Amino acid sequence: MVPWSMPSNQNGNLEQVSYIITIEERSYTLHLKQQVFLPSTFRVYTYSRDGAVQSDFPHIKRDCFYKGYVAGFPDSAVTLSTCSGLRGILQLKNVSYGIEPLDSTPGFQHLVYQIWNENTESLLFVENDSVIWSEGMARKLDTGIKSQQSFIRHSRYLEMYVILDKALYDYMGSEKDVVTDKIVQLIGFVNSMFTHLNMTIVLSSLEFWEGSNKIPTTGEADELLQRFLQWKNIHLTLRPHDIAYLFVYRDQPNYVGASFAGNLCLRNYSGGVALYQRAVTLETFSVIIAQLLGLSLGIAYDDSRDCQCPGVTCIMHTAAVHSSGTKAFSNCSIGDFQSFIANGEGECLLNKPYLNVSYKAPVCGNKIVEEGEDCDCGSKKVRK
Repeated sequence: MVPWSMPSNQNGNLEQVSYIITIEERSYTLHLKQQVFLPSTFRVYTYSRDGAVQSDFPHIKRDCFYKGYVAGFPDSAVTLSTCSGLRGILQLKNVSYGIEPLDSTPGFQHLVYQIWNENTESLLFVENDSVIWSEGMARKLDTGIKSQQSFIRHSRYLEMYVILDKALYDYMGSEKDVVTDKIVQLIGFVNSMFTHLNMTIVLSSLEFWEGSNKIPTTGEADELLQRFLQWKNIHLTLRPHDIAYLFVYRDQPNYVGASFAGNLCLRNYSGGVALYQRAVTLETFSVIIAQLLGLSLGIAYDDSRDCQCPGVTCIMHTAAVHSSGTKAFSNCSIGDFQSFIANGEGECLLNKPYLNVSYKAPVCGNKIVEEGEDCDCGSKKVRK
């Protein structure tokens, strides 16, 4: 399949683009709007063999990430990157399609395929939800609907620092650029789900434990969460973030994550762990991340409540990780989040990081002191 770029894309305006793609002999028109969620300070942290922290500015284009919809399908959602061909997901009411370029073929050929999420039946949160909806830390939130006009007026920004343990780094390809691209794509999917809350999930930085894990990643959810929070509160104090997450790989986990509910802006509790299971799709994992972030934002699960939302499944229903198609926050979720904000719990979300699509990473050795550099003496050849 060869996507057709509509003429409006040729005027140089990258903020809005449109494409026509063919799925099962039917044409679909995709209308997309640029989404920016990588700050100018975005770095990838790794460790040397002797344990010293290393960081670099990856050369990621910031102007090629988009979200939008399919014309004629009001409950649809599209999340794509156009950095090198089209790559992402197209979600209709109850079906999801993946799209990616075929590098080995001539022309602009792409593969479009249906995404199946039925293999996630073993993904369950722990039965005792005190780990996730913490008895000691969760606040009882008023679920009454506040003034939506006042609520939507302000854009909010959640800065998320993501760490991958060694097992997940290896599972995703064990190459820094490849794994970085996958996590950036994942956060793009998460951002599409938070659109209706007028919130941008900002990927503040990435960290890869490619050599060895900095903490043991075994044990139950509460143990791993507490262990990670203790490590985070010591080692990440100088790195910008509202919340830090540890992504861990396990073949068959009995839970998919843990986070303290309603405590996003409290430094000592602003962390979480998310478990990535073998053969899970990025779409499914993005729903898991959205649910965990929702809990931190004071949003409860919908399972025991009478809630409505566009699409077949609401994001905060536990069945959402098993379903394909569009997902949205329910009226219950919006009410929970409005109460969280009204109670003064979300002050850290008002801090807007510097998001600039034209930003270029500093180049070491060009004799120009750029952002993030203390000095630049030029190349070794010049210094000689």
